[in-house]
Amino acid sequence: MVILRNKQAENFVKNPTNAINGILLHGQDEGLISQRTHDLINFYVKNKSDPFSLIRLNNKLINDDDGLLENEINTFGLMGDRKVILIELSSDLSNKQVETLNKSNEDVLIIIKAGELKSTSKLKTLYDKDQNLISIPCYQVTSNDLSSLLNNKLSEKKLSMDTSTKQLIISSLGRNYLESVTEINKLLDPLPEGKAVVREHIENLLVTSENIIINDLVDCVFERKTQKIGSIHNAVLQTLNSSQILIIINNHLIKLLEMLNEKEIGNLSNKEVIESAKPPIFFKRHPSFMTQLSLWSIDQINKCLELITEAITNTRHNAELSDEITERVLLKISTIKN
Repeated sequence: MVILRNKQAENFVKNPTNAINGILLHGQDEGLISQRTHDLINFYVKNKSDPFSLIRLNNKLINDDDGLLENEINTFGLMGDRKVILIELSSDLSNKQVETLNKSNEDVLIIIKAGELKSTSKLKTLYDKDQNLISIPCYQVTSNDLSSLLNNKLSEKKLSMDTSTKQLIISSLGRNYLESVTEINKLLDPLPEGKAVVREHIENLLVTSENIIINDLVDCVFERKTQKIGSIHNAVLQTLNSSQILIIINNHLIKLLEMLNEKEIGNLSNKEVIESAKPPIFFKRHPSFMTQLSLWSIDQINKCLELITEAITNTRHNAELSDEITERVLLKISTIKN
């Protein structure tokens, strides 16, 4: 079984091997999947001038021509280099198509870029278990992943930073790999090498108009300020898309759920829960969290998580209506009852 997760996947993408016949990238984090696919294509496609060295396929092309996939697997690049087939999926492959992939040869490398796949997926099963294939799950990053990204960047820049300042940065990040990398680079790239980074400097950088506006939307929704949601949502759409907004709201729901559970289990006050939160909550948001913890119950949060999951699915199937779907679910969440 060759499934590469987290650090293993990161190391593989940096130093790929030619001793494989295929790579499957799949999961929730579309940004991470796209980045890793780009890096792998850049490594494996040796002769960029040979139009036959990289062939791009998708569900429609494969479904419209039954023999296309097999024909591409059995033809080679003009210059004698190993041919790369990139298959970009919007839905899972059929059993017959997976069987065709299983007959591929070492002269062709197949890279598959997919979204979330069911545990019963024949494609996922093939890539998870075949020793000649690599499966790379790309799910939303954890706090540990974010910590590794930050520490790697600090090491690269020869910067030092105390633990509380690191936690402040981590608490400001979402769960999207590419966005997190971008935000970390934005914070640290301007600093000269060898510098000791102080907390005050990071606090000042974090208070940008973009951070303020998305936090305003989140806090507006969960403080149940329903009438203000529409105008703030429209303002946020100037910098973030609906998919990003839904992910941020989903992450906030998970955070609230964790805090409410800790409050109940430990019989803690709202203030105690906020002050002990890991990673720490940005101090300027403490008053809003005090309000939110008073307004929401565990049952309500669980209902909201179901609504967000449904909204994410609906936006994927109806991209042209994603902004309307997002605003509608935000309004619904702000008025939800037990």
